Amino acid sequence: VNKTVFEDLGLIQKRDKGTGYFDRFRDRIIFPFYNVSGRIIGFGGRRLNENDNPKYLNSPESKVYKKGELLYGLYQAIPSIREKRAVILVEGYFDLLRLVDSDIHNVIASSGTALTEAQGRLIKRYTNTVIIAYDSDKAGLQAAIRNSQILETVDLSVSMVLIPPPHDPDTIILEEGKAAFVELLKNRVSPIDYRLKILQQESKEMPLEAKNELIDNLLEEYAQIPNEVKIGLYIHKIAERMEVAESFLIDRFNKIKKRDSYRISRTDDEKQDAIPTVKKGQWRAEEDLIAILLLDQNEVSKYIFDHISTADFTNDNLRGIFEVLAHQWEEQGHLELKEIERSLPNPEDMELITKLSLQTLNKPLKYAAGCIYKMRKWYFDSRYNEILRLMREEDASTTSKMHYTKELTEIRKRLSEIEKEQIKFYKADL
Repeated sequence: VNKTVFEDLGLIQKRDKGTGYFDRFRDRIIFPFYNVSGRIIGFGGRRLNENDNPKYLNSPESKVYKKGELLYGLYQAIPSIREKRAVILVEGYFDLLRLVDSDIHNVIASSGTALTEAQGRLIKRYTNTVIIAYDSDKAGLQAAIRNSQILETVDLSVSMVLIPPPHDPDTIILEEGKAAFVELLKNRVSPIDYRLKILQQESKEMPLEAKNELIDNLLEEYAQIPNEVKIGLYIHKIAERMEVAESFLIDRFNKIKKRDSYRISRTDDEKQDAIPTVKKGQWRAEEDLIAILLLDQNEVSKYIFDHISTADFTNDNLRGIFEVLAHQWEEQGHLELKEIERSLPNPEDMELITKLSLQTLNKPLKYAAGCIYKMRKWYFDSRYNEILRLMREEDASTTSKMHYTKELTEIRKRLSEIEKEQIKFYKADL
């Protein structure tokens, strides 16, 4: 048996001292992670002993397993999500299994981790409506609020289920039946109602300065939402619930937006924000990969499909095109423009396909390797910065911070590996 495969998947790990390996998922229930094509690419483990930490353990980051771009159960849920035009987001594996066992199939799990924008964009490929049903404990409430903000940033329509303490979706169905959970789904609320319901109790005994800071924090967060109508409704509700003049909040919100716009304009020679610049670079790499695939060179196409998946694309249009190409390659083993045109999700994308198909590239395999390197590096750099942000926000004593530290180490390792891969690749005569 080739132990390297099991090590790469994170099922086993070399001992620090001595020889041999140990089982990383010992005393845990193992759950396989599928990509959207239905292939197993990693594993998650949920503790059996409630005293063991962390609660959830995942395979290490790899070429195909990128935790910040996957959602547990998505592959199996896609048909139901499309049918219901909504997805239920739960926290844990058991919650998901309980819902599926109760014939509720449009459900995915975040597996106890903070969501990323990439995961939000992945959801958006199948629906615009997300229903968050997290645990009723303090950690569950905080995670629900944080993840609703991420999902709204990518302009998804989000609502929250108020699970009565001390329940979670699993126990509410187990003890009170499916009908009780369905009733909670019917009575779900908007993220602002969910949050204000929690904050109202706290704000009653707050000093004025603390209350002012709390409102400022809310406005700061909602300034990131691209939907202006939604922002207007949220400001109205904050004013009503927190007993503050709406005109004051609008004025304050506009100052925050103006300040943020000023910060953006100051970067990149006071003309362009650094983040859009990076995205443009990444999108160029994604576009070039599509162009290389359209050359229909068997060896090059196989290399690309072996090293990149749909989830690696950050541009929605290019992701949709890549998905069509990947499906045709898997079905036919080659690519045809006429077949691609019939399968494109957006007919207007054919203009881009035609333009890209006319490009000529020297050494396409080496060029493709360079594009893949850029995409992977940008992903890991982005995830690294996201973890640092989360660590600053969370209590230093929490188990999650220990988990984040471990993930940072893994990311540094992966960045070093892809750097070495790229150097080795470019030394080769391709």
